[in-house]
Amino acid sequence: MDLNNIVNIIPQILLLIIPGYITLTIKKYLNGEKESQNFDTILQCVLYSFIIGLIYSLIQFISIQFFPGLTAMFADISFKNIFYFVLAIFLAIGRYLLFKSKCWEKTVKWISPNISTTQSVWVKALCGDNGDKGAWVRVYLNNGLVYTGKLLYYTYDVNDETKEILLSNFISGMWSKNDKCKSKEFYELIDDNSKNSDCKVLIKREEIDIIEIFE
Repeated sequence: MDLNNIVNIIPQILLLIIPGYITLTIKKYLNGEKESQNFDTILQCVLYSFIIGLIYSLIQFISIQFFPGLTAMFADISFKNIFYFVLAIFLAIGRYLLFKSKCWEKTVKWISPNISTTQSVWVKALCGDNGDKGAWVRVYLNNGLVYTGKLLYYTYDVNDETKEILLSNFISGMWSKNDKCKSKEFYELIDDNSKNSDCKVLIKREEIDIIEIFE
């Protein structure tokens, strides 16, 4: 194989990876996932590129059947490259909208009632039935502190080792061993910022013992 043949093959090889990489990058951005560089990423890129290639071939076949004059346009490599990249963007957005839709959730529930469309218990518990709207939570830390506040953000990526939650309008307190406190409040109040949405606290997952969630 001479140099010219190798140069001609390079665009075809790139079409096996780059469109899928675009789809994967947009998917991770929409889902709030971190970038990861491993063998699985390469496989996903190739898989998405393969799906994009199938969609392109289907569109090409249907278009030429109804409009034979488009044959030359679909044969142009520059048009094919641009169309691949456009399909990559639409595939990522379409995938995101599909997996977020109630129709997809109902379909999964119909197939198996015990399967959740949410990727982890951590995400399912924190997003609750309100989707991405913040719930009110009470967080018990392993050092005895207790925070009650509105859940603003939480780590969505299940592969992220540093899981965190961010609360606003929080009330902080210390777990009380005093029996007199248990009749009304089971922790001793330290600070009340429930009326101040500018007050926020960031809590790491490894510091948490229990989270109570109030819908």
